[in-house]
Amino acid sequence: MKKSVFHQSGNEANLENTPWNIPTIEKVIDDVEILEKSGKKYIFSDFGYTHGLGNLMFQVAGLYSIAKESGSILLIPKTNSLRRAFDFQKNFNDSIQFMSENVMKQLARDSESTRITMTVDEFLENVGITLTVQSARMIETNVANDDLAFEMPEEDAFSKTMIVGVHIRHGMDISMNSRNRKHGHVDTPIEYYKRAMEQISNVYESVAFIICSDDVSWARRNLRLGKETSHFFCPGPREVDMAILASCDSVIMSTGTFGWWSAYLNVNASPDVYYYKHWPAPGSVMEKMTNKTEYFLKSWTALE
Repeated sequence: MKKSVFHQSGNEANLENTPWNIPTIEKVIDDVEILEKSGKKYIFSDFGYTHGLGNLMFQVAGLYSIAKESGSILLIPKTNSLRRAFDFQKNFNDSIQFMSENVMKQLARDSESTRITMTVDEFLENVGITLTVQSARMIETNVANDDLAFEMPEEDAFSKTMIVGVHIRHGMDISMNSRNRKHGHVDTPIEYYKRAMEQISNVYESVAFIICSDDVSWARRNLRLGKETSHFFCPGPREVDMAILASCDSVIMSTGTFGWWSAYLNVNASPDVYYYKHWPAPGSVMEKMTNKTEYFLKSWTALE
């Protein structure tokens, strides 16, 4: 029987291959008895369903919001790869705590005996919780990659230039996965990026495109930008890519959570943000689950 294995974005990022120093965790819960004797309420997850950066951020944001509203503490495995990008101890104090792998496994085993039949909407309605996204500060990085390093012009050269961040997702896990497509996932066509870049270039006299992608070679090959278009490709890793995109004057999003967070966390007061109009797929399960008027900010622009 022939089998196909599709790359799941995010699995390649872990704490061991991080090219910068990660803040040490001062306190790790290594015994379930500590939780039982504390008299406090906890919410936990192993975050094992997906390891993509944007997906992990949504999981933590949602669970943290629930924990905060319900007076609970969010427990996160100490091996969670979000520690590559965020200093949880500095930004969240004791509202988020870390647990050892053994504690995580024991909690998972204990919770298997309880079947949760309530839907998420019913649960939130019963406890009176409205999900809100909490932003965290991205740590500063200074990473040099000899193979992929790019050299930016001096800051003065960009003083009158519109810096546009572009996130291009190759999306093999979407285009080659029938289950994801059926659910409503849509990979962003390359024509969308070209139209967005052309539209911005027609508005501003001087534009430079900073392009970040999960597959730089594919993006370079399909965009086919000439020398007349000022552009640079991000060197990665993914946390650095997001930090760069979040610092640009304008952002052209991909479909998916990585592009969403890159736009949402943008440090500029009123950045121009563009997103693909035809996500999720019309009539799909995901479209019925998604309130696009809330998911996409009112100031963002939908493009074909």
